[in-house]
Amino acid sequence: MDPTVLVFANPTSGRGLGVTLATSLEGPLRSAGFNPNVILSNPSDFEDRTAVGAAAALIVIGGDGTLRTVVDRCLMLSDAPLPPILCIGFGTANLMQRHLRLKYPKQNVAGRVVELLRANKARPVDVGVVGGDVAGRIFLLMTSCGYDAGVVHALAKVRQGPITKLSYLMPAVQHLRAQAYPNVSVTVDGQRVFDDAPAQVFVGNVAEYGTGFPVLDEADSADGLLDICVLPCANHVQFAQLAWRLVRGGHRASPGVVYLRGRDVQIHSAEPLPVQIDGDAAGTTPVRLSLLPRQVSFIVP
Repeated sequence: MDPTVLVFANPTSGRGLGVTLATSLEGPLRSAGFNPNVILSNPSDFEDRTAVGAAAALIVIGGDGTLRTVVDRCLMLSDAPLPPILCIGFGTANLMQRHLRLKYPKQNVAGRVVELLRANKARPVDVGVVGGDVAGRIFLLMTSCGYDAGVVHALAKVRQGPITKLSYLMPAVQHLRAQAYPNVSVTVDGQRVFDDAPAQVFVGNVAEYGTGFPVLDEADSADGLLDICVLPCANHVQFAQLAWRLVRGGHRASPGVVYLRGRDVQIHSAEPLPVQIDGDAAGTTPVRLSLLPRQVSFIVP
């Protein structure tokens, strides 16, 4: 029997091109000896435990949010290790594809997919889990509390359909005017590392970030640890200075910055702060972040 490959596609990704790509893969995959099963419905509604357990690989076409949803759902459906995952970025940032250094030629995506599946070279990636206000959700890339999370929340309120990087411009300007700087406390593995002062907080698994400037520049996605960066910031002037340092890559040299690694992170704030995970709005503080005891494998070049 030909090995089954589950192909998940976000119907809105690439303004509908994700679905076109998913269906176009069926023929080449069959010709290469695979049995493709294309799923175009919301992955959070996927219920087929047997299909996950029997699959040789999962292909996910969409943005980082779609990828997170598919992995989350499949982890819920299977106690066994998941099949290796091949991501094809059709979102705004596509951070996981960038992190894995995957590239697809525009004229022959199907050929590249078949090549990668046949080679079956994979690497493990840690899976983060969010507790507190947003209990039970996983993240593969990063989460944050502060300005950038506020922008994500602001965009989510007005979003209608697919977005581009330009979609963030107006919410970014609007949220900058309204941004507050409440005191924040951060505890890592039971030890208070930042106590009761205004700050922006980043916790994550990879160095890549949506703005293009690596905040967690030493992050290793398979080391069993989360990287944590706490950037003190009490007002708009300090925020502008911090943004400039981020652009230049010198943010970790700023006064009072905390950078460390750990397995359990708790963030509290004097007032609720917006939280984002993998680029999607995800409630407010307080929040607790940790790692699942199991990793997932991603297909790499």
